[in-house]
Amino acid sequence: MRRVLALIASLCLAAVLTASALAGDGRLSFTTGNFVVTCTSTGQFCKPGKKLTFTLPRRGTLTSVIYTTAKTHCSAIRVFVLRNGSTVAKLPRLDAGDATASVHPGLGLHKGATTLRFRAKGFTGGCNAGQLGSWGGKMTVKVRLD
Repeated sequence: MRRVLALIASLCLAAVLTASALAGDGRLSFTTGNFVVTCTSTGQFCKPGKKLTFTLPRRGTLTSVIYTTAKTHCSAIRVFVLRNGSTVAKLPRLDAGDATASVHPGLGLHKGATTLRFRAKGFTGGCNAGQLGSWGGKMTVKVRLD
């Protein structure tokens, strides 16, 4: 019986926290979590990209995109943010190593599902001898609801 009550209390708390996140200041955050992309392409532009799909309860504005490199990053890269195949933002070049960069696109988003894709371009140096082999880390996007 205690387990059932604890489960019900946990579910109610989760529902209240979700509702308050939407009703509070109207700011939401979505993340890919930690990832690694192994490039199947040749050259410095890595294919495939990493994607992030999130759903908004109403219109909003993409206020920031934050990229944190993996600790094992050994090549300088620049990340491009794409929506519907078009570049909507570029993060600054990050050198090899553990680093974070952000960009503030101010991009309007519709209610419902949005998919962003992230593509990396490598630069010669470190472990990059002319071809980007992999990249990774964590992408976080922040949205302000209108």
